[in-house]
Amino acid sequence: MTLLAIVAFLLPLVVLAVSLGGFGWLLEGRIVEPYQTPLALVLALFVTTGLMLVVRLTTGHHRKR
Repeated sequence: MTLLAIVAFLLPLVVLAVSLGGFGWLLEGRIVEPYQTPLALVLALFVTTGLMLVVRLTTGHHRKR
């Protein structure tokens, strides 16, 4: 039960924060400054959404309602 709560609530926040920082660092100096943070945010949201879809697909099929 605790692992499920961690995956559901903590993992997306950690992945979003880490990928936002990583993309911000990668885009630094490559993209004009006003566009760096919004682009990094969009990319981080894509990564987080993709990870959560993978988690849902791998863990959600065995659960029936």
